[in-house]
Amino acid sequence: MVPFNKVVEIEDFDDSGLASVMREVCAHKVPHLPAGYPKGAEHRKDWEVAMAVRALDHFGALGPESVVLGVAAGVEDTLFYLTTRAKQVFATDRYLLPGAWMPLAPPVMLAEPQAVAPYPFDVNRLVVQHMDGRALRYPDGMFDGIFSSGSIEHFGELQDAAYAAYEMGRVLKPGGVLSLSTEFRLTGPPGGIGWPGMTLLFSKENLLRYIVEASGLELVDEIDIDVSDETLAKPWDLNIVIEHYDADLKAQRESADPRPDFNFWEFPHLVLFQEDYVFTSVHLTLRKTERYPATDNAWAKPPASVLAGISEYNRSVVAELGARSAPASAPAPAPAPLPAVAAAPAPSPEATETPPVTRLARIDELLAVVDAGREATDASLGDIDRLASELDVRAAEPNLASLPDLESPAWRSKEVTLPEGVGFVVVLESDRTNNVMWYDNGRVLDEHLLSLMLQLVSPGDRVLDLGAHVGVFSLAASAAGCAALAVEASPTNAALLRSAVWRNGFHDLHVVNAVVAAAPGTAAFVPNGPWGHVAWEPTAGAVDVPAVTVDELVAAVGWEGASFVKMDVEGSEVDALAGMARLLGGPDAPPVLYESNAHTLELAGCSPHELVAALESLGYVSYLVDPGRLTRLGPGEPQIETVANCIALKRRPPGLSGWIVSPRMTTDERLTKVLVESGHDNPHCRRYIAGALATFDEAFLAHPQVVDALARLREDPQEGVRRAAAWSDERERADAR
Repeated sequence: MVPFNKVVEIEDFDDSGLASVMREVCAHKVPHLPAGYPKGAEHRKDWEVAMAVRALDHFGALGPESVVLGVAAGVEDTLFYLTTRAKQVFATDRYLLPGAWMPLAPPVMLAEPQAVAPYPFDVNRLVVQHMDGRALRYPDGMFDGIFSSGSIEHFGELQDAAYAAYEMGRVLKPGGVLSLSTEFRLTGPPGGIGWPGMTLLFSKENLLRYIVEASGLELVDEIDIDVSDETLAKPWDLNIVIEHYDADLKAQRESADPRPDFNFWEFPHLVLFQEDYVFTSVHLTLRKTERYPATDNAWAKPPASVLAGISEYNRSVVAELGARSAPASAPAPAPAPLPAVAAAPAPSPEATETPPVTRLARIDELLAVVDAGREATDASLGDIDRLASELDVRAAEPNLASLPDLESPAWRSKEVTLPEGVGFVVVLESDRTNNVMWYDNGRVLDEHLLSLMLQLVSPGDRVLDLGAHVGVFSLAASAAGCAALAVEASPTNAALLRSAVWRNGFHDLHVVNAVVAAAPGTAAFVPNGPWGHVAWEPTAGAVDVPAVTVDELVAAVGWEGASFVKMDVEGSEVDALAGMARLLGGPDAPPVLYESNAHTLELAGCSPHELVAALESLGYVSYLVDPGRLTRLGPGEPQIETVANCIALKRRPPGLSGWIVSPRMTTDERLTKVLVESGHDNPHCRRYIAGALATFDEAFLAHPQVVDALARLREDPQEGVRRAAAWSDERERADAR
């Protein structure tokens, strides 16, 4: 007999009892799927449905007097089938939620559920209600059985799942049964939980904490997380599955003879992968025993702020519906006054923003929170002079009296307005030698990097700008309402940035003239405009600059952590990471936007591979950042561009508007980048790619354009480039032998 608490396996479809339940609940599919169904048509959704019905039946939750609840039930087959097995079935979901989830939980369910039912059912036994799973509006102990299949992972964060589990345990009768299916992480980054706000991927530990313990219920048997090799034999790329499904739906809409969507399934469909995660379905069966709650689960009870946020959203939906239905000549009815509490996070990835009328009603409160945060930051930091004194930085700073006056022509201020509407003033040197990295015809270069940062921070967040140069990132963060700490090793650049802080009036932007390193001390630094770097060997013109660790710096300013880190320290990145283990070591560590410069890393005795590996050791996954696109960098994957902009994440952030996340680069994309680098004007770029190609796979190296590029690199005018490409000569000779 198949256990009640387990991950899906292809062998489960051989179990006669489970297969019989599947054929009964999914009877409408049998004529359309391969003979012998469910064999030959193994799909994890049908498994989830059958596991739910089997559990409810086996543990006595179904019968002539039973009352059953479906949480986030959408249009599950289970709902309609259970009207034949229970006295009353309640279906709850956010049926009034607009967006991409609407087809799975359509509003028509509230009025005419038979319009979307797969087969006839007893409509008098089904009650459909718009309801958030984190706040079930039922008395304690009302239901004999509850099911929730493939939904709780979309509720938001892990704590939101815990709120829902608590509520399901509360409304269950003593002795009642909860059947719950969700996503289970088979492999992935250490501590990774998928994509909070979109799709959570649970580990066994997360299941035990945020569902079992939070519910107060007890498992009916142990959770079996072993998966057979046969089950793992055919994983599906989630991106491809979505593409195929969208194409099939389009074809169906255009067809004169449309077919049910399950006709488009490909089998077996049990295991998925996206980015570096591999995941599948897990089913839990829990009972409400006499020991309820089996453990103290008060921490999982939805707080008043969450309940009020849900109520606020529901009322705004009703107000919007009223506005739509009002006669054209009549003004839309005003919503009732809203409680002044913090809004709860939306439990679905597709939730829209709170309507403007609600946001306007709360603007004073939000501004007060930001102002209070700024006052607290000021109180903890004091002023820049005290901070510099604590870090013994002042001795290395330039004598501002010896520099041109802030109002003189030697320095100039420039107004910057980003596409997001964020504006600030930056201070530059008039001769432009220090500005070429940032400005081109009046625009900030790499605006997409600033846009990415601005999507990942909110007012009141704390931003670290390591290798700040003239401060474009820290100034933009400050203009967006964040507190910022900028670390810049060049004395001149630090002075320019302090001037910009003064001109903008940013009292939450603090500048430290230092090198970020693995240990505190003193470092020799070569000031060179935007390309300044640590002197890894004796270098003319180097100046002594204090070296600080980021962990030391964060502690000195009184921050408990940071929300975002930008790091561009011209080859010193690995050293800098060694000094921020406390900040970056935890599961909630901030995103790190960083430059990986193969040339300067080599001068420091490191490589792009070592930089990525250092971040991976802290639990991060790195992505290449191109305008509008993040591309996953797999372990050991060679860096193609000599200078690459990357972002390291502990988890995929929700709501990156206008950005695509890709699991890998296509062959054509890799080829394009290789050809650009191999023909670059800068010999450092040509030398890097000449050597890096030695780590590429044989199939790629055999491409005619790659063969031609290597031939050109072997004949390059620069000796260093020719030496770096010499390996390909030896390879060709070996192939000839």
